[in-house]
Amino acid sequence: MDVKGCSLLILDVRSYLFLIYSHYYHEKEYVSPNSYTAFFYRPLNAPDFVCMRTPLEDGWQTLFNVLSLELAVESYRISASSGKDDFYCFQSYQQGKERVVYLMKDTKWIFYEKGERLPFEQSEAYAKRRVRDRLNEPMLMDYLLKVGLNARHSLFYHSEDNILVFYYTWES
Repeated sequence: MDVKGCSLLILDVRSYLFLIYSHYYHEKEYVSPNSYTAFFYRPLNAPDFVCMRTPLEDGWQTLFNVLSLELAVESYRISASSGKDDFYCFQSYQQGKERVVYLMKDTKWIFYEKGERLPFEQSEAYAKRRVRDRLNEPMLMDYLLKVGLNARHSLFYHSEDNILVFYYTWES
């Protein structure tokens, strides 16, 4: 399963688990500049998780940070851009400690990491000579697999339950 143009956020609490999935919408799909829309669902292959899909390019990163810190839960977020702007990101909160790894193309390739590395990270790749090879979509999908989510499987993107739609809008 290709996750280009996606952000995934996982808040891992065994009694309730959240996953936020953000998709960069295609140009033909209209998204009002004065609104946020989110679709919440439980994936068939991970029923203990709740997923959120949103057209916001950052995957509603603010919501990720607020939920992670306010709920004080183990949480994960991945992003993989699509189109002309290359960006890959892994972010985690565990016991109040933040971990961030990202790779982006600005005028040149930039690799950044903050916080203590997690045991499942493929950190040997972070030292590759070619900066653009240090983080990629397959690595991000592997990280999800290590925390118990198989986002490569099509069942991850389907739900038997109703979908909750949250629509927030404001005047210009």
